[in-house]
Amino acid sequence: MIKFRLMLILAVTAFLMVRPDAEAQDRWGIFRTFVQVTTTSATWYQAENFQGTNLGSFETGDTLALTGGELNTWKDPGQGGDVTAAFINYRIYNQNDAPPGFTEIQRNFTQNAPYQDAGGNNVNGANDQKWADGPMDVNALSGLTTAGTYNIEIFFRATGNNPGELFYSAFGNNFTATFNFSPLDDNGDDNGDNGNGNGNGNGNGGGPGSGLGAIPEPGTMGMLAVGTVLLLATRRRLHKS
Repeated sequence: MIKFRLMLILAVTAFLMVRPDAEAQDRWGIFRTFVQVTTTSATWYQAENFQGTNLGSFETGDTLALTGGELNTWKDPGQGGDVTAAFINYRIYNQNDAPPGFTEIQRNFTQNAPYQDAGGNNVNGANDQKWADGPMDVNALSGLTTAGTYNIEIFFRATGNNPGELFYSAFGNNFTATFNFSPLDDNGDDNGDNGNGNGNGNGNGGGPGSGLGAIPEPGTMGMLAVGTVLLLATRRRLHKS
């Protein structure tokens, strides 16, 4: 009898572990996301492809911006599922610095399926939706003054009914791309180096550190010549007397 009860308990436990819980199941979700990066042109990256990408090297005055975000969602309205809002979150920081907090930008509802997503995929699910509308223009180079390698870190969030909130974030690790940055000094040179030959020892040799003395102006040279002639004439007269 005891053995029978133990087997019954184990069977019920196994059933409960594998049986879908109607109350716990998600009735909507996020199935694909994108971010648009603009340099000399605009490029859409699926979040998984954005991860680990080096976007290039940039200087002060160059263009590197986040100019779009897209979330693709599904829902089961028959079970009370619905999506009510969608967002992209980002932060930009030097790898040598502590990461700041995230900034969130809302992506508004765009359309119901059928449609093409930002990656060119045909989306045909009966209750699939695209969320990509709304302004987004984040200058990734704004305010940067320190040379180094920077991270652009993003994740996506949406709200709805049953459940109230979901994240698309590489299982909490977020999606991170990098870029290299070199600031320009007031003369337009990298990292504050002059290098323009204006007399600092790196140019025409007319300044400090060049190993050459200062070259007199033409008028000064003329005065020195006249003085030399007068001096010689005076010494000759003194010698004759």
